[in-house]
Amino acid sequence: MSPHHGSTLSTDHPEPLLEELQGLMESGPGIPAGETLELFLRATNRVRVSLPGSDSGEKMSRSSELGMAVRRFVQAEGKAGFATVNRCDSGHYLHALRGADQDMATVDPGLAPAGPSDVQTGSEPCLDLAEEPGQGESDLSLWLSEAVEQVEAAAGRITPIQVESGWVESGRTSEALVNSAGLRSGRRRFRTWAALQVVSEAGGELFHRPRLLVPDQAGGMPSLEPVLERLQAFPFFHLECTVEPGAPLVFLPEAAATLLQAVAGLVHGAGSRIGEPVGRGWNLTDHPHQKGLPFGGKFDDTGRLTQVLQLADGRRSLVALGGEGHGWRPSFRDPPRRSFSNLVVESSGEPRPDRGFLVSELRILRLSGKRFLAVAHGNRLEDGVAVSDGGRIRFAFNPFRIPAMIPGTCGQARNTALGIRTPELVLEPGDSILIE
Repeated sequence: MSPHHGSTLSTDHPEPLLEELQGLMESGPGIPAGETLELFLRATNRVRVSLPGSDSGEKMSRSSELGMAVRRFVQAEGKAGFATVNRCDSGHYLHALRGADQDMATVDPGLAPAGPSDVQTGSEPCLDLAEEPGQGESDLSLWLSEAVEQVEAAAGRITPIQVESGWVESGRTSEALVNSAGLRSGRRRFRTWAALQVVSEAGGELFHRPRLLVPDQAGGMPSLEPVLERLQAFPFFHLECTVEPGAPLVFLPEAAATLLQAVAGLVHGAGSRIGEPVGRGWNLTDHPHQKGLPFGGKFDDTGRLTQVLQLADGRRSLVALGGEGHGWRPSFRDPPRRSFSNLVVESSGEPRPDRGFLVSELRILRLSGKRFLAVAHGNRLEDGVAVSDGGRIRFAFNPFRIPAMIPGTCGQARNTALGIRTPELVLEPGDSILIE
């Protein structure tokens, strides 16, 4: 085996990565009895077309990232050591192997290195290959120019407007996982996403930070709907807003995804919440096989097969996130940890409330285990339509009470950059939330 570096190792398909990892493991020192050695490799190539913020035209850039992780698992102790390197060659492998001998920590059995997959046939690896191709440079450039033209021509409440900055990016990620127990699995996925920052020429940004946009279906280009929708209800960030006591809060999908990300892991990450009542709108599924969303797959990052898991059905909390098939790595620098893949909220089909507050941006701060602070930006609702006098509200909440306060959802679900597909969520605060 010839040593490879990140710049020369082919990353178009996971099979060359699997061969490289297998060769590294076989060429290294012997594996002591009672130990399992695991190697994980993630390689990403990206092409981005961006607006330079001047009249010099678009600019195109390419980037890549390659990283390898090594785990040494001592079966009798249930502990593993973990180390990472940003190259894939024998020298860096041996360095990571020595690092994985130190600071061993207890590992949940469902996150330990897996045996050969149920769908792995003999020495043939288990492969999970995305069908949709990545987008080319010309596709990205055309999308960006058309997006700028469409947004700036949109008839919004605040005119004229300008796309101040933006980019669109297409990436391909290949992953390989092998271990000394005989597991060999590989994955390839594509991702296209974009970001736009829109400003009013009279002054004022449309978003606190550039709005991330993702396709609404597998293989598509990013949807402009979150930006075009926002043009109809421009919030003035520096103004404080008042909301009628008890009036519902309606979260646009991007803001709803932020709320779900903060709450779902707490509510459905522990078995003590199973059976508790939830609102009709809290109909939530962990869906690792959902096409068009950026995460998940046939198997998790330990090599265990995944399955669709309904967390709540709009009546009660059904299950907690546990068992096998939920071990995911935020990056190659992290060992697997139990977490959701893609969250999908079922639409309940209610009409939008006539009155309330439409939340278009949401930031959440954790003050303590049962007390969070939300800063929400948006507009008042009149007859179900956002009116122009927007602003900012704040409210503190107990995350464990949120599921019971979601009586329904509005509109069609759409994908978000957080890996959550959701419609608008309706929250009825009652006496549990004091809105400032």
